Amino acid sequence: MNDYEKFKCLLEYFVAHLEYCVTENKQNRGYDKYIKPFEEKGSFKWSGFGRKEEKIQNQVKNWENY
Repeated sequence: MNDYEKFKCLLEYFVAHLEYCVTENKQNRGYDKYIKPFEEKGSFKWSGFGRKEEKIQNQVKNWENY
């Protein structure tokens, strides 16, 4: 995955995250791709500090470095 694709996924994730946190609507764009996998594992974090080693950081670890 190149830098552009990582950045795009990061933005898509945050849009899905914010929409879900505000509406709790599982039909929102990006829910199935970005939020559902964490919910199914019971590891979805609604908020938190984004510093390294924080659990919320795990939700974007695939795209955080580009």
